[in-house]
Amino acid sequence: MNFKGFVVALSAGLSITTAANAGTVIFTDIKGTWSSPTGASVSYSGNGSGYAKASWGSSTGYGKSAYTFDGASPINVNVASPGNYGPFEIGEFTHNNWPVTGDAITSIKLAISTKIIIDGIDQGVKTFNYVFNHLETTNNVPGYNGTCANGLKESASINANGCADRVQVNFLSTSDTFNVGGNLYALDFAGFMDGKTPVTDFWTKERKDNSISMMASIKLVQSAVPEPSTWAMMIIGFGAVGSMVRSSRRRLAFAA
Repeated sequence: MNFKGFVVALSAGLSITTAANAGTVIFTDIKGTWSSPTGASVSYSGNGSGYAKASWGSSTGYGKSAYTFDGASPINVNVASPGNYGPFEIGEFTHNNWPVTGDAITSIKLAISTKIIIDGIDQGVKTFNYVFNHLETTNNVPGYNGTCANGLKESASINANGCADRVQVNFLSTSDTFNVGGNLYALDFAGFMDGKTPVTDFWTKERKDNSISMMASIKLVQSAVPEPSTWAMMIIGFGAVGSMVRSSRRRLAFAA
């Protein structure tokens, strides 16, 4: 094959590879499992199901404080080329923020398992892991002119029943990955949807069940093929090599 033919073949290969990278990804049968709490003892209900709950503290006339995860399903995402996609809702998170006696959690892990179907082919169940960091504030308001941990006064509605608690989430690298066209992806945490904007800090009101959409995104972990710009540089490089080879052949012909 001459160099021109090589370039044509390489370009055709690029088109085929780019097409192979695309796929429709479906997440279905989404389930949650809470584990590994710190700061307090926790009881569980519904672990390994679509509605998982972790509770702590002793009731004082209300209910125990708790975290619940209610998985959304199914979710369809079109992955057109190597990159990140989202955010989209992976489920609803609720902090049942009730006054309790005893210790409160400082963190707890959530494993979200989901069946993944890519272009109609079942890829099996994958599990993605997250840690929830919990800031428990005093149930007593700091006084009208006092400032809570969220930087707002007691007079702010979020602090009306006592200073709001804070929930933060981080994605854990112990999570599984899934393959689309040779590229590896994971289901990353993308924030809580507060109105139209994802936020990293979810402040929850005392004596209230605080629910919010938990957002995720498809994150590219490892790309299997060079990006188009890299292919272009490779083609230019091969062109330079071809020119050098031809020049070398001409010099040898003259020397003979």
